[in-house]
Amino acid sequence: MNSTRVYYIGLVFCVAIIGVLGCTFERVIEPFPKKNLAAGWSYSDTLVFTNINWKENENLKLRISISDTFGFENIYLKGSFWQTRDTVVSKVFSIQLADKFGNWLGKCSSSICTLDYDLTQASILPEQDKLSISISQWTRDSILTGVSGLQLVCSKKD
Repeated sequence: MNSTRVYYIGLVFCVAIIGVLGCTFERVIEPFPKKNLAAGWSYSDTLVFTNINWKENENLKLRISISDTFGFENIYLKGSFWQTRDTVVSKVFSIQLADKFGNWLGKCSSSICTLDYDLTQASILPEQDKLSISISQWTRDSILTGVSGLQLVCSKKD
């Protein structure tokens, strides 16, 4: 009876350890001030993320949420990145949202699809440290509809 109890306690302990090790920890960073993009994202609606701390062993991703009725397979964004007021770097970049067959990339649930675009691998970011980012839509439409939100996600590298 005693050995059975020890066996079950050991089994529960192992399952708990595997569960904890399998978790991925993310820091989600919201723009300030947070803007509601559901009614449309105009050129003047700049999203600003300030004082982001990220390190060499972390990925920094832009999480974009779109409606499944979004009319384009990609989106053009303009990002400005700075560590001090004297060192601003601006870049225009494209994020592919769908494959060549029109299937949305990322994860879709209900009517919203979410895609994480790795800013680290895209070689868009300056050196790792504390930085701030502003992001604007850079498409042909002065008001872009179908984008419901943007967030930054900082997570450990695999």
